[in-house]
This record gives sequence, structure tokens and C-alpha cells, in this order.
Amino acid sequence: MNRLQVFAILLFAGAMLFVGACGSDDEKPASNDSGSVALPGDFPEQVPLIEGSVLAAGGTAQEGWNLTVAGAADAGNPFDNASTRLTDGGFTEEFAREEGGQTVKGYSADKDGKIYTVVIGTTAGSAVGPNSITYLVSVR
Repeated sequence: MNRLQVFAILLFAGAMLFVGACGSDDEKPASNDSGSVALPGDFPEQVPLIEGSVLAAGGTAQEGWNLTVAGAADAGNPFDNASTRLTDGGFTEEFAREEGGQTVKGYSADKDGKIYTVVIGTTAGSAVGPNSITYLVSVR
């Protein structure tokens, strides 16, 4: 496993502990569900999210974003849906890892001259439920 994969897995594990992330003052309504918390105002539209409710959202373009999205109950497997939406949106899978009840995948895409990196993950025994997907997003 290379350093990027180890870093992404550790980052994801830390984010799972920090699911109650605070949003910024510049927030926009979540596009997935009217009952969701707002996405940060600068969250990139280039990153497709699964259908459902945004449970937590935080971060900025400078530090990266973290989101937890509960997949819609009737939409099938949320992790598979998140993977499909990313690849259909032009992202390339860089790595996949499953260990100790956690499933993590990393993706990247070159869009508008910027490199978007997205790590998605889920934990079977998560406090926010097994249908929730955590997204870690950065742009450089």
C-alpha cells in the first residue's frame, strides 16, 4: 500500500470520529434533500453526491471538505451508488480498501484545470448508520 492510500485511510478514520463537523457561515442548501443540512458555500459542484440527506458538512476550499450523507432508503446500496456516481462523473478509482468493517475508496479527476480528490467510506457499525457515506474532498 502506498503512502497516499495509508494517509487517505487514516484521514477517513479520523473523519469518521469527527462526523459532527461544523459548517461554514457561507452555506448553500443541499441539493439532495430539503431536510438536509446545508453544504458549505464553496463546495464544488463537480463532485457528484448520492441521493439522500446531508447529515453533516464542513470545511473550505483551502482545508478540504467533509460530508456525511445518508443514502435514500429506496435507492439501493449507497456505497455502490456513490462509486458509480463518481465514475460516471469522470472520476477514476485510485484505490479500494476494506478492513475491520470499514470500506474506503479513493477517486481523482482533472476538471477545469484542477485536480479533485474524493475519498468515500462507510462503516457497518457507524453511529450514523450503515447507509451513510462519508466524503472527504480536496482540490488542488
